[in-house]
Amino acid sequence: MRFFRRMIEERTTRTLSVIRRCLGMGAAHAWMHLVVLVALSVPLALPSLALAAPTSVDSRVNILSAQELLHGNPHNLVNQRRQRMADVHMEYTRTLSLVGTILQIFALLLFWRSGRAARLRDALRRRIRSPALVRFLFGMACAAIVQFVSFPVLELERRVFVGFGISSLTFDAWWRERVVSFVCTMLLAGAATTLVVALVERVRLWYVFLAVILFSAIAASTVLGPLFSSDRTASVILPPSIVLPVAKIERGTGFCSDAPLLRWEIADRTAIARAKTDGFGATARILLGSRLLDSAPTDEVAYVAARESARCANGDGMRTALFSTFVLVLAILGAVLVADRIPFRFDDDALARLTLVAALIGVFQLALAPLDAAYDRRLIARADAVAIATSHDPASAVRDFVRIADEQFVPLCPSQPERLFFYHMPPLGTRIAAATGRPDPCH
Repeated sequence: MRFFRRMIEERTTRTLSVIRRCLGMGAAHAWMHLVVLVALSVPLALPSLALAAPTSVDSRVNILSAQELLHGNPHNLVNQRRQRMADVHMEYTRTLSLVGTILQIFALLLFWRSGRAARLRDALRRRIRSPALVRFLFGMACAAIVQFVSFPVLELERRVFVGFGISSLTFDAWWRERVVSFVCTMLLAGAATTLVVALVERVRLWYVFLAVILFSAIAASTVLGPLFSSDRTASVILPPSIVLPVAKIERGTGFCSDAPLLRWEIADRTAIARAKTDGFGATARILLGSRLLDSAPTDEVAYVAARESARCANGDGMRTALFSTFVLVLAILGAVLVADRIPFRFDDDALARLTLVAALIGVFQLALAPLDAAYDRRLIARADAVAIATSHDPASAVRDFVRIADEQFVPLCPSQPERLFFYHMPPLGTRIAAATGRPDPCH
């Protein structure tokens, strides 16, 4: 491990010296991590991050006794070596996420400020008579610019996840997904641009109509999502030790009694034991990851199924989607208010200025990220509490939290800024304390 880190640092010494000269010594330390991330793209460096095979993690977590889980120190339950790597992993991924967002914002701002947005608009109008088609193509071009600048960051994120052994997604598979996402995003951006500009021209309170359309579209996509999902699922005959506790929870609380329990085939993409609730109402379903079903004890699988059943009954998927849309609407309103106070360029109009508004929306979404994260943490904490209270099995809950920490490289107690902006679930140390009724190690 130390050898590979030394090798990475040696490879980046010259680049770092340039960064120091350009940014000053104070900023050089912060940018050191970005240089390391670039070095991670070298295949030789990646094996140093895959510390332990997932099977060894499963074996260690599976042999923990109920006594240890309920009364042991949370810091002693998790693998200390992987916890140290979890801090590194979080620093890399959060830095990349932040850098990717900032790059997109600056790309849009530069596109507007340089006058290229207005020149593109004029070029389209000279060749195309239809105003709607001009708006559509302009929106597609803006989406293409944003995605182009984020491609390197997304590829580095993929390499980090592969290097840590969290994902096995190959470059070819990732590239195919990116191309599909690229095209779909461009089409959606073109349609959104056409709609927004049409509303601005015809309706004074256009943002009210836009909010109604957004909420309706998100609600519909949440309900219809499972019908068009690419997730590979299969019906599975679960043992009575799993089905009966879930059925008992459903009878006692009315939790999503019609939602099927399906096997979620994700072994070819990731080694992480995962589960999720998908859809809403008649389309609701509970997906249990193939890794979870194959490697975790039956009691733990039953607890995870109960927790997802609680999330399903509470409509967490729909609640999360609608609240995220509410935060987006707030960001749009804030962006419009600020944009109205920024002087117009001589060649500005509603279409060209849309790039400025889009960049400001990104800024406001960054500022409002704690709201979104706090709401998600509240929903997950509620589901944990309901599942533990109805299953009466806190030991399995703690085992699940320890498994998440070890397999996914999740710190037991992240820093306050990380928790505030990026954490969409309660810290694992807090969840363990809530399950066992002991003091929170993260406070």
